[in-house]
Amino acid sequence: DLGECVKGNETCINGNWSGSCYGGISPINEICDGKDNDCDLAIDEGNVCGSSQNNFSWGFTYNNIRTSFSMGENVYVAGYARNYSTPAPAGGFPGAVINLLRQGQIVGGPNYYADPSWWKIRWDDGLVGWSHGGYSWGSVFLEKISGGSSLSVGDSIKVKEGISGLGVRPIPSESFTALGSKSDGGGGVIIAGPDKDLLRSGYYIWWKVNFIGLGETWISEDKIGKANDMPSAVSTKFVGGKNVALTGQGDISLRMIPFSETIIIGTKNKDDIGFIVGSPLYLNSEWWWRVNFNENVSFFGEQVELLGWVKESSLFVPLAVNFTVGDRIRVKNATQNLAIRETPSLSATWYGGKNTGAMGNITGGPEFNEHYYWWKIRWDGGLEGWSVADYIEFYD
Repeated sequence: DLGECVKGNETCINGNWSGSCYGGISPINEICDGKDNDCDLAIDEGNVCGSSQNNFSWGFTYNNIRTSFSMGENVYVAGYARNYSTPAPAGGFPGAVINLLRQGQIVGGPNYYADPSWWKIRWDDGLVGWSHGGYSWGSVFLEKISGGSSLSVGDSIKVKEGISGLGVRPIPSESFTALGSKSDGGGGVIIAGPDKDLLRSGYYIWWKVNFIGLGETWISEDKIGKANDMPSAVSTKFVGGKNVALTGQGDISLRMIPFSETIIIGTKNKDDIGFIVGSPLYLNSEWWWRVNFNENVSFFGEQVELLGWVKESSLFVPLAVNFTVGDRIRVKNATQNLAIRETPSLSATWYGGKNTGAMGNITGGPEFNEHYYWWKIRWDGGLEGWSVADYIEFYD
């Protein structure tokens, strides 16, 4: 039997695909014709046909994912992505890792180097480079921001009424062992997707959800719905990998799961600094973030990493409070062409740029937008506008 490939043909021999296929294997669905169409050593699936069980395919057809983007379209990272100078591995120099949920715009491509297809993307921080739109090692790299579903990334959801013991999966397929279970009312936040289950049985749309008390798992859309008593969009106050500091009075407790009555892993003091891990969760009218303080503590007789959940109201970005209106500042070393903009936004009108050593005075702010804190600065020479706080420091 022959399966459908990106280029060439695959031949099914004793349950294995082989041949001159230069792309992902997308075998035809099993049909009742007395043949092993999907190459799983089962003919007609016991007369239960219409599905494909081939474990080389992750549910994406070539036309659905790899060529589904177009110039100017907005995309986001739904797994792991990396920025390359050219379409790798054709000699491209690997650059920055692009974080989960980072958004960008297609500005070039596709460029095919065997498999998969590569797209040139301008990311929301201005970085431009090549990333691929397919999947590998279980990670979906790029997805469209808009889709044909009532749900979207960032939505708060709950398991529908009447469902108990719902299995959630490490991979978007019912055929994989469940990581755990949730019952009706179980809440979480959509952090990636959708995966349109075109080749597996069921034909569901799947979403990756960060469930409260369970973590990041896949679940099919027919089992979940929007949570009306939760925010309509996920908090973007902090970004994974960024430093945060603790505010408030006295010790701040780090919890095993995001709930004030759960086990305390450890405590930290005001102004102690850690870094954000993963995406936030919403519970009891407040967002919670997982923070790593990069140290070990004693926990029930064992040394464990001090990594736990903290309320959003107990966290702040240190850069946001370093300055006040009137402060004299300069552009940090090794900074070239720091953007000065009309408003605190990466898409706002560009007034000009400043290099290392340029000086000015803060006249407004801070404002938080698009994952950054911004300050309004009147630069020496008269130019005034908004710049990202990460690239300025006190002038001494």
